[in-house]
Amino acid sequence: MKYRFSQRHTDDTINRLFKEIEDNFPSTDKNGTVKIKGDLHCSSIYIDGDSLYIGGVKITAPTTMDKNANNVYLKYNKDKNKFDYEDTPTDLTTHAADTTTHGTTGAIVGISDAQTLTNKKFGGASHYSEFEADGTLAMTGDATVWDDMRVVPGSFDRPGVTDPTIIAYDVNGGGVSTYLWQFQKNAIASFSIQVPHNYKSGSNIYVHIHWTPGPNGSAENGATVGWKIDYSWANINGNFGTMLTADLSDACDGTNHKHQMTPDVSITGTDKGISSMLICNVKRTDTGTDDTWAGTASGSLPLLLEIDFHYEIDTVGSRQRTAK
Repeated sequence: MKYRFSQRHTDDTINRLFKEIEDNFPSTDKNGTVKIKGDLHCSSIYIDGDSLYIGGVKITAPTTMDKNANNVYLKYNKDKNKFDYEDTPTDLTTHAADTTTHGTTGAIVGISDAQTLTNKKFGGASHYSEFEADGTLAMTGDATVWDDMRVVPGSFDRPGVTDPTIIAYDVNGGGVSTYLWQFQKNAIASFSIQVPHNYKSGSNIYVHIHWTPGPNGSAENGATVGWKIDYSWANINGNFGTMLTADLSDACDGTNHKHQMTPDVSITGTDKGISSMLICNVKRTDTGTDDTWAGTASGSLPLLLEIDFHYEIDTVGSRQRTAK
């Protein structure tokens, strides 16, 4: 960036100098940071004795000048944190035309208040984020992010037979209780969930359960809980298929009141899209070796905290109300 000052600025008033810079040029803040079309505050330019400072950088006496115009020109040298004098000015509007510094396609237009950024990828060749032509932010490769589709036990439907039950849970034995769902063997509950609009179409999702042994961790050290999720997944106007089962059996690690999370189990998302639905059961069963929890009485059972489905995100939302 270049700054132009009258050679005779020492004979002008300080107010005239301020006005010339404010009306015609970029400015710097007190730390020397260049600001394009920013507000210039009095703290950004000041006089100390016989010396002029811009953004904390002292302006030295000029050694060259454009004799025809009777002007000298300043260019800020970021590496040296100083202003250099030159004979000829550079019009700031040339920055807008110099698109090669921003890539081989598209442009950053900086000659008006509106800034246009087109066809630009932030990241690498295969992993990047970009703003598409309609302004949609899209993420590709490793630039995608993850979140949970959450199912809280309060949303469960219970069939009325072998239902999980709500029990007062004295957290850490501190005398203050909350209420959680305990699952005896063969307990079952149902729920449904809609896939969000920021879901990456066709990608797999990963189901897991958050649970705690409550006060029974030490007594059930090494015992497994046969957590399982039955599910069927269908798009809008699609058909629900036969229920499949994700085995989320998990071993108690022997610590009382610990928050445990089962391993993730992948659910294939081929051809699935936004607003598709999963209908599901959560249950605790034993297929022979996957549930060895010994306690059977109320208060000695595993407690379920939440069911989550990890899903991949490649846009902030969908481009249309019912289509990605």
